[in-house]
Amino acid sequence: MNPNQFWGMFEDEWFTPKYRLKKLLGAGSFGAVFLADDVVADRIMREVAIKIFSYESGQQERQIAELQTAISLKHPSLLEGFSPEQGWLKGIECLGLVMELAQESLGLRLQRGTLPLAEVKAMVKNLAAALDYLHGRGIVHRDLKPANIMQVGGQWKLTDFGISRLLENRNGSETAPSHQVGTIAYAPPESYTGKISLTWDLWSLGVVIAETLTGKHPFASNTIEEMMQRVRIEDYYQASQLPAPFASIVQGCLIKDYTKRWTAAQVLAALDPTSDLGRVTVLLPLSPSFRKILPTGAGAQGYVSIPNSGIRIEVEESPNTELTEDVSVHKQGKQKSQAIALLRRKINYTERLGGGAMLDMIAISAGNFLMGTATEDIEQVLRLETWFKRSLVEKWLRPEMPQHRVNVPAFYISKTPITQEQWQAVMQTNPSQFSSPLRPVENVSWWDALEFCDRLSQLTGKLYCLPTEAEWEYACRAGTQTLYSFGNRKQLLPSYAWYTWNARNKTQQVGQKKPNAWGLHDLHGLVWEWCEDTWHESHNGAPTDGSAWSDEVGHPTKHVVRGGSWYSLADDCRCAYRFCFDASFRYPSIGLRVVAS
Repeated sequence: MNPNQFWGMFEDEWFTPKYRLKKLLGAGSFGAVFLADDVVADRIMREVAIKIFSYESGQQERQIAELQTAISLKHPSLLEGFSPEQGWLKGIECLGLVMELAQESLGLRLQRGTLPLAEVKAMVKNLAAALDYLHGRGIVHRDLKPANIMQVGGQWKLTDFGISRLLENRNGSETAPSHQVGTIAYAPPESYTGKISLTWDLWSLGVVIAETLTGKHPFASNTIEEMMQRVRIEDYYQASQLPAPFASIVQGCLIKDYTKRWTAAQVLAALDPTSDLGRVTVLLPLSPSFRKILPTGAGAQGYVSIPNSGIRIEVEESPNTELTEDVSVHKQGKQKSQAIALLRRKINYTERLGGGAMLDMIAISAGNFLMGTATEDIEQVLRLETWFKRSLVEKWLRPEMPQHRVNVPAFYISKTPITQEQWQAVMQTNPSQFSSPLRPVENVSWWDALEFCDRLSQLTGKLYCLPTEAEWEYACRAGTQTLYSFGNRKQLLPSYAWYTWNARNKTQQVGQKKPNAWGLHDLHGLVWEWCEDTWHESHNGAPTDGSAWSDEVGHPTKHVVRGGSWYSLADDCRCAYRFCFDASFRYPSIGLRVVAS
């Protein structure tokens, strides 16, 4: 009996009292995937996909590990795993993973012909973003291929973590004595000798891109042995004939020396129309921030390319504007005195942005706090999820260590993340995917966020910028030293945050959840919030005066984000949790909040 015949027997069976299997979507040596109904109180809530495999003797650890990996990874470009399940089918004990439902795989789509170039570019951007996320956590997928790339709601996502591997050395490689794993047609040459590295997936991505654009595998052969021989010794000469920017991307991904192969971040930089491997292209006319860093006479062509690292952005001062409570006032006299008094008292204030949009700013008093995570906090984090392992948690927390005391000067911070209404009033655009005036603006890069701060400063006469990491965490903690601003209990998080278990896969209106003790909303979850700082792998050497950490030691293109988002697990929403994205990266989970001095 072949796998399809075996698993087909279970159509119309109840896997658990909650999930009824409707249709077999595919089966293989791994198990099977079914279309299923999610049923509550005899009513169908939604359709889902469920990956099911029999709970085999000797395979339990591998199967449990796959479930743990799948539900712990949350990224818009990864097929989402909702929950692990255990059930029985005709007396057979099985494990299952409930997942979002995909329309079709890339493999099936390519049977109808190649994809339009724009769709290929969007797909590769999603895959590279997913790999950047995985590799940042030390995870190698090891089976990136068309069958594991699924279309969901018009977007291509990566799935199937059955043979993914967590590297002990996140920046290096390991040698596994085990036999060849993954699909040999998409495996890199070093895999033939058991070598595992983060760039394994980049080779696979290069093969997928070439196959998607040309309709043919770049090392197509009559036998597996012949293909392996071609992979070892031949270069893919046709790469130079691919359309830009894929020629350079495929060439970079198919470098045989895995230590010189491109990273996912390089692929993203090559794809982004505003980024060129460490440079950003700015359309003219320029705001004062960008104008300050350009050489004389630059920009004659209507645009200019400048480095996107090592730049200090400052707002150009205007002799005719003063800090005022009312943004329409830019003159001397009584209003100026009121503004200075306002600044000294450090009381909350509201900016009127035009069109009815208001920006509430909360005064934060100067103080000091312990920033980051202490070794003893590991026990608290372990309690967040039953499947967390100590060895993994200790690795995850390294970017948050060592804990150190920081003195933070007084500042103002926006009460909520910047809303679409506020962004529209300042920028006259709305890039958000989840459109609604009072939802947070998203799909904004770090450069977009800087431009917003610059224009807001010009509009109001006050100096606005992104918060430093220290300012953000100080404001989030609001005088506490617990995992969250309200304590250590994850059970209370739904009252304070929109995250994966209550956000319904999208952003929600700001200010609906409880504020922290200082009156700030949505610091946990909803959208990742950009910080001014460049990314550093730990807090070693971090400033202790509350200033932004931007130096040559930090990552050349990545900047810090904080707070978690609507797709995050509880762990991502902790006060101390740190993550990063490329400065030019945009996604529907990334927004911002602003500060003023």
